[in-house]
Amino acid sequence: MFAVPIHNLAIMNNLTRRRWITLAFVLISPLAAHADELDFGTVKSLADKGDANAQLILGNMHLTGQGTAKSSTEAAKWFRKAADQNNGRAQTALGKLYAKGDGVGKDAGAAIKWLSVASEQGRPDAMAQLGLVLRDSDQGGKNWVDAYKWLNLAAGAGDDTAGRARDILANSMSAAQVAEAQRLSSEFVPGAKAAVKKEEPKKEAPKTQPPNKTTKTKSPAPKTASTNAPAKTPNPKK
Repeated sequence: MFAVPIHNLAIMNNLTRRRWITLAFVLISPLAAHADELDFGTVKSLADKGDANAQLILGNMHLTGQGTAKSSTEAAKWFRKAADQNNGRAQTALGKLYAKGDGVGKDAGAAIKWLSVASEQGRPDAMAQLGLVLRDSDQGGKNWVDAYKWLNLAAGAGDDTAGRARDILANSMSAAQVAEAQRLSSEFVPGAKAAVKKEEPKKEAPKTQPPNKTTKTKSPAPKTASTNAPAKTPNPKK
């Protein structure tokens, strides 16, 4: 574990502070950070300016009460800001809050939404939680194939708890369902869905204005031979 003195952190320029926050984010777990190692004011300042990593760390500080009052509601607020910037850790954290109903209303649909986008990025912790939410959702067996898929992927990444949940779930599934879930697992490519470009809407041909009913269009008069043309005289016979 390392620490940067708060008085030194305060005099850093903005770019250096951003780099330090990113380094802190990589080297230490936000949930394990102590208040004397992360200056709440500095993190808050960067979070207010839109830094996704700082928003994530600030959310964790609110969630655990590090350097500020403990508040799951504030944590969810900052997790959402970072999640909207496609931060996978924040999406996972926000999805877990929705799954538990902690700081936000319990909402399986919202949990599945955020955990799905994080799982598509290849995050094992999101996959494990998503599998559990799908398994326990009110859709019943309709979601078991997807639940098995995500639990299986999380287990393959080393999550033993997800592996045990997968094996227990398999006992309630048909052989065909298990085979389909395993096929989906084997075909999964992290980030594949995110890379798919949305099809541009087809441009409609411009609509022609109908003729004005009040305006009568005159049809052109048939062409007639001119009466003023000189008559042809027959050539005299020689």
